[in-house]
Amino acid sequence: MATVANNYFQGALEERKKLLSAAISGTAADERLVSLLSEVDAALRRLAAGTFGLCEECHDSVEQERLIADPLVRFCLDHLTAKERRALEADLEQAGALQKSLLPARDSRAAGWHVHYHYRPAGPVSGDYCDVILENGGGGGVFFLVGDVAGKGVSACLLMTQLHGMFRSLISVRMPLVDLLGAANRLLCETATAGQYATLVCGRSGVDGTVLALGACLVMVGSVVRGGAGGWWTAPIRWFGRHSYEVYLTHEFVVIWGTMLYVNLRRGPLSLWFLAILLLTAPLGWLVAKYFSEPMNRRLRGAGALRGAAKEKMISA
Repeated sequence: MATVANNYFQGALEERKKLLSAAISGTAADERLVSLLSEVDAALRRLAAGTFGLCEECHDSVEQERLIADPLVRFCLDHLTAKERRALEADLEQAGALQKSLLPARDSRAAGWHVHYHYRPAGPVSGDYCDVILENGGGGGVFFLVGDVAGKGVSACLLMTQLHGMFRSLISVRMPLVDLLGAANRLLCETATAGQYATLVCGRSGVDGTVLALGACLVMVGSVVRGGAGGWWTAPIRWFGRHSYEVYLTHEFVVIWGTMLYVNLRRGPLSLWFLAILLLTAPLGWLVAKYFSEPMNRRLRGAGALRGAAKEKMISA
C-alpha cells in the first residue's frame, strides 16, 4: 500500500489502541475490549510486515472503503464467512433505510419556491449527499446541499447522518452563509473520525443581499425612468443601469477577495463590508467599459455603418 495510506492507518490504529488501553486500565477487565485491543495489535503487526490490507484467504487487496471504515478487517468480500456476510447485509439494509429517512420531502414549497429533486443511488447505500432545508419552517429561505461524502456503506451513512443534524442546527442560528459553512467545517473536523470528509455545495434561495440582485433592481429602475431628465439622486442608479453588463462581468473578482478578507479579519459589521464591496465594483466596471466594451461597441457600430454604406452604393450603381 502507498506510504500516505500506511501513515493514515498507522495513526488511526495507534489512536484506537491508546483509547482502548485507557478504557481497559480505568475499569474492570472487559473481555470484549481486551479482544478488540488484540485485534488492533494484530493489525499494527500486519502493517509493519507489509501485509496490511491484503485478504488472508486470497491475498488480494481488501476493498479500500471497508478498510477506511474498519481497519481491522482481514478478508475481502468474496471470502467472508456466511455469518459475516449476513451481518454485513443486515448493516447495509439498516443503513439504506436510515439514509432514505434522512432525504428531504420530494416536493416542497417555501417562500415562492417549488423544490424537487431526483435521488437514485447506485447501491443499497450511497455516498451522495442531498438535502433541502426550509428556513423557519418554510417562512424563510430554502437551503440546498449537494455533495459527496467519504466512503461507502455504513460509514457513508453515518457521516450523512452527522451532516443532516449539523446543518439543521446551524441554520437555525441564522448566520451568514459564509459563516455557516465555516462553522460546519470546524465541527466536522473536530468530530469526524480520521479519513472522513465531505465535498459539497451549499446555497440559499432568494436574491436578497447580493450585488447581482441589486444590479437587477437598478436595471428595472433605469428602465422605468428612461427618457426622463432624472435628478442628482438617480445619477448612481442610471450609471449602474448603463454599466450593469460590465459590473456583472467583473463584480465576482471584488466579491471573492472581499469575502476572503472578511473571513480572515472578521472586523466591522457585515453591512459595511457589503457597502465597500459594492462601491469597489463601480471603478472596476468603469475601467472595463472605458477601455474595452465602449471602444469595441464603437468599432462594431462603425463597421456596421460602413457595410451599410457599401451596400447602398452597390444598389445605386
